[in-house]
Amino acid sequence: GNNKHLDIYLPEYNLAIEYNGVYWHSELYKERTYHIEKTNICNLRGVELFHIWEDNWLYNKDVVKSVLLNKIYKTPNRIYARKTIIKILDFHVAQTFFDNNHILKSSIGNINIGLIYNDDIVSVMSFTNSNKDKKEYNLIRFASVKNTTVVGGAEKLFKYFLNNYEYNYIISFADVSQFGGKLYIKIGFDFLYRTKPDYSWVVNNIR
Repeated sequence: GNNKHLDIYLPEYNLAIEYNGVYWHSELYKERTYHIEKTNICNLRGVELFHIWEDNWLYNKDVVKSVLLNKIYKTPNRIYARKTIIKILDFHVAQTFFDNNHILKSSIGNINIGLIYNDDIVSVMSFTNSNKDKKEYNLIRFASVKNTTVVGGAEKLFKYFLNNYEYNYIISFADVSQFGGKLYIKIGFDFLYRTKPDYSWVVNNIR
C-alpha cells in the first residue's frame, strides 16, 4: 500500500536490490528520505536492501559484483584467517587496497592492520584516532580482497586492535544503503542509533 516497488527481490536470501541513477534518483526527482524509507520498509520485513548507485556500477563494477556474491553466499574463494599473518600496513598500501576492494573506496586511517596470505594482502581493517586525549577510535574501513571470503578475518583483525592499542571506546558508521550491519554485531559492537540521510554532490555523474 506504499506504492514502492523493488527492482529485484531474492526471498531465499532476504535480499532486495535497487539500481539508482545519480540523476533520476537525485533530489530533483526524489524526496530526500526516499531511499532510507525504502530501506526501512524492507528492514521491518527482515529484508536487507542493497542500493547499487549508477556511478559505482559504471566505475567500480567488479567490487559491486563481489559484494553481491558475498550477500548471496556465492563468493568463489575462501581463506581461513588462522592461516594468515597480521601485518601493520603503510598508509598508502592500505589506501590502494581499499580503492581496489571496498565499495566506498579509501578513507584516511592512521592505523591499518592487514592479513597476509601467501605474501598477498587479503583483508585490511583501518582505524582513526578521533580524540587522542580521550583515546576514542573510529573503525572506518574493513574489506577483503575481491571475490574472497576470509573466514574469521574481521574477528582476527579487531581482536588484534583490542589487544594492542589503548582505547576507551570504539565507534563506527555503516552506509546502510550498502551494508546490513551484521558484521558489527559479529565482532562485538552494539547498535546505538541511525543518523539522518547525508548529502552527496554529483559532478560529472559521480557522487
